[in-house]
Amino acid sequence: MFEAKVESLSFRGLGVIKHPNGKVFYSEGCWPEDYAQFEIIKEKKNYGFARIVKLLKPSPSRRDVPCSYQGFSDQKCGGCSWMIADYESQKKQKINILNSLIKRYKIDFSNKIDSLIAGDEFSYKNRAQVHLQSNNLGFYAKASKKVINIKQCQVLNSKTQEQLEFIQNNKEKFSKEKIYLDDRLSIDELLAEKNLGFRQGNSYINSKMRATIKALLPSYKKGIELFCGAGNFSEILIENGERLQAFDYKIPNSPSILNVSFVESDLFKNDFFSMIDKDSDFLFLDPPRSGMKNLNHLVSELKNLQSIFYLSCSPDSMLQDIVSLKNFRIKKIIPFDAYPQTPHLEVLSILEKI
Repeated sequence: MFEAKVESLSFRGLGVIKHPNGKVFYSEGCWPEDYAQFEIIKEKKNYGFARIVKLLKPSPSRRDVPCSYQGFSDQKCGGCSWMIADYESQKKQKINILNSLIKRYKIDFSNKIDSLIAGDEFSYKNRAQVHLQSNNLGFYAKASKKVINIKQCQVLNSKTQEQLEFIQNNKEKFSKEKIYLDDRLSIDELLAEKNLGFRQGNSYINSKMRATIKALLPSYKKGIELFCGAGNFSEILIENGERLQAFDYKIPNSPSILNVSFVESDLFKNDFFSMIDKDSDFLFLDPPRSGMKNLNHLVSELKNLQSIFYLSCSPDSMLQDIVSLKNFRIKKIIPFDAYPQTPHLEVLSILEKI
């Protein structure tokens, strides 16, 4: 056991604490300025992991958690790990983490980020994945496949909350363990256990991202969009371009947008390079959390490329990818808080050719 003050948060949202011997430990369920008693649960050569045994002096930013399901044990829902702190503090910490990552990767970007685009902290999620297991319906416990039975979720919007309640009252009508809530689904489609595929999970923030992209989009002749999904951003991107190639591994619903050609391809294999228009002067990408490790190779193929818009749900992987680009510099970085109560952050980076 040892006592320590939480100094900051890691980019994964864990509390950063120092043992009296100087070694850094990480702990969930704590917040900057907490002073607590910790127990070491895992130790490596240069760092370790700990858990709070007793909170001795709480951070001024802590609050009474407004959800009875939230917690960090196998009896509690594993989501919303940041619900322990007030929302203003959550936003501040996300900005701090982003600035720290920029500094860590030695990114050439002189403007310190001091704000982010945010909406309501509750009732925002337009989709969610719930699990039905042994008559329990809800979300997994922390680091577990155990389902916590949940009747009400603070972050679901009104439509997805209604769907959760409907399934709770009609469990016998559902056959799958994994069920998708989506505010685009009717009750009949919900009963058919449909999955409409990926979409931005916060409709308000999605509208803000679209508006921001539209306002900052340069004029271009030929553009490439990677990880286009069902065309959520494609219809905005084509407004300032003459032609756009939109790629993804799977493109649902066969979208039809004037001057946009949709192409299905595995973007993590360099084979798809043969399908792109090498004369393209604009690139937009919105990759999964792991980023796009072959981005530098792709950019080297596009000799006329002038602008890159990189939207990411993982600032860490995004900055790793950007560091590899030698002939581009960051012009703007704009963060969006699409998932309050969690450490997740959406970030748009705009790069221009040097």
